[in-house]
Amino acid sequence: MDKDEMKTKVSINKLEEEKKSELEAMGIYGETKGSKHQKEESKNIVASMIKVLAVIGGILGAFSSFFMEDFMMIYLIVSIISAIFIYAIGEVIDLLQIIADNTK
Repeated sequence: MDKDEMKTKVSINKLEEEKKSELEAMGIYGETKGSKHQKEESKNIVASMIKVLAVIGGILGAFSSFFMEDFMMIYLIVSIISAIFIYAIGEVIDLLQIIADNTK
């Protein structure tokens, strides 16, 4: 390696470090409040209960669709989609709790 290549690599490393520090200052790079919360368990009991009920409802709906001969596929699809939407409501409640905790 000659001097020009060494200078280029050093300047690239400096630019990478500057970009990382800028991103950390903006809260995009590194560990932020949001990424810390994702490791924790949900503190909102209502959101957790809604998520559990959605999973149970989806499983029971899918299982009970096998006993309906005429509309089996329709019942199966509707029960799974409704369970997904109910679970999404639990996620929204959980995210609103995170926002409320972060604004305090």
